[in-house]
Amino acid sequence: MNSIDVDDTVVRRARSALNAAGYHPSVHACDGTCGFPGSAPYNRRPYDRIIATCSFPRIPLAWLAQTKPGGLILSHLYTDFDAGGLVLLTVADDGSAHGPFLPEYGAFMPRRGFLAPDTLALLQRAFRDPDDGDTTPTRLTAGDLTGEHFSLFAALRLTDTAMHWFQPEGAPGMQTWLLGRDGS
Repeated sequence: MNSIDVDDTVVRRARSALNAAGYHPSVHACDGTCGFPGSAPYNRRPYDRIIATCSFPRIPLAWLAQTKPGGLILSHLYTDFDAGGLVLLTVADDGSAHGPFLPEYGAFMPRRGFLAPDTLALLQRAFRDPDDGDTTPTRLTAGDLTGEHFSLFAALRLTDTAMHWFQPEGAPGMQTWLLGRDGS
């Protein structure tokens, strides 16, 4: 069993605590996005299971390449919508994977290097620089946008888009804005 973390200090503390408890797994400092370098080349496929305890917007290809056929990958998908869910994938012989989002809620902090959009700055940009572009009316209600399943659906369909809620001064209720990183 290998356990990895990007932070050397976390790795040292984890190794010490595990050893003190009588466990001696292999604990290493590296970026898990690239899989485990000790298992390269990727075609070795040594792992039966990969469990990610930080969130990723996509499953890294290196994980698929290092997981045995029939092996499982458990991860939380995190997007600009701060939406996602736990996904449990089974790796196929050809290195692809498929599987469901789990019904139970579970989440982890985003991996280091994931830069969440500054939705306030995007909203201010939208107010400051209206481009009079095309608009499309919707039949969705505010409740549809804030419902339990919309964020995950939208996160999968609207890449590089985030959601911002606010109540303008003097307004009777909240407004929900979908804001693209590109200014849309």
